Amino acid sequence: MTLLARNERLAASAGATGVVRVEGGAAPDLADDETVLVLCGAHVYDRRVASAIPRDEAGESLALTSGDRALPVFHGRFREARGLLDAQSSEELAARAHRIAQRTRSAGERLVDVDVRDAASAARATDALWESCRKPIDGYVSRYLNRHVSLFVSRRIVDTGIRPNHVSILCIVLGVVGALLAAQGSYWFFLAGALVFQANSIIDGIDGELARVRWQGSKTGELLDSAGDNLSNFSFFIATAWVAFRAHDTLFATLGAAGLSLWALYLAFLYGNLAKMGRGDVLLVRTALDRVATGPVAASVRFLRALVRRDSFVFATLVFAALGVPRAILVMVAIGAR
Repeated sequence: MTLLARNERLAASAGATGVVRVEGGAAPDLADDETVLVLCGAHVYDRRVASAIPRDEAGESLALTSGDRALPVFHGRFREARGLLDAQSSEELAARAHRIAQRTRSAGERLVDVDVRDAASAARATDALWESCRKPIDGYVSRYLNRHVSLFVSRRIVDTGIRPNHVSILCIVLGVVGALLAAQGSYWFFLAGALVFQANSIIDGIDGELARVRWQGSKTGELLDSAGDNLSNFSFFIATAWVAFRAHDTLFATLGAAGLSLWALYLAFLYGNLAKMGRGDVLLVRTALDRVATGPVAASVRFLRALVRRDSFVFATLVFAALGVPRAILVMVAIGAR
């Protein structure tokens, strides 16, 4: 994707109704009071710039900070932007941008901020875009294992015809295949199913990475991704409970069924809220714990969530399968890990 195409998509995401390419300082024919968004054509911006544009605060310019640097963005009246249109460098734009906004930046996130002037800076911009796919909310397994593998694959298929939703569908297929293998009950079948389940967890990161780098995100993609995760989870853990039931291990089969029932109620709550929001990403649903921003409670919540996120949970399933103790998996389900 060219820089111009990327910035045009950013502008559209920020609410722009049209895009004008300005070269050589030739100003477009616009009314002085018209609100404009000015981006530097030789700059790679973080995708979160779009959601930080103060659409209801026309007349203000904006810069997002990344360390000691600023992303050059101007949002305001056209009469104020005239002097920017003949700017020779992004530094001139940055110097004129006076509003510092970090509304969309969470702790641990780094914003993409690269001037592309030659092959070396283009390579830096590419690396920065891929590294921005790492999330502060990634679990420990994703942070130190899954994300390395998924980014390696994503970088090699980004120029193919494979779309994010194709990857989401593949993940659903892998989740069901893993469950069918595990349901056979023998040690080797169960281990094979757990390995496929782990592959599902790794590949699950690729759809989001492709969507963010290519600007191919959609509400349908969000729903397909999150619903696919939960379908894969339920399929595998139902298979685990079924194996316990067939082995006449009534206690653990009941424990697994109870855990899955409570989990289903929680998911009903999540997807009910998402339906009201018209979105598909379960991470958008906030609870009382999410509103605790600071202090020991917030730190504890962040640690526990990183510890029991899906990536860690799936990897623990693989470990227990390798050890031949599927009962421990049902105990995890019963205590509500997700």
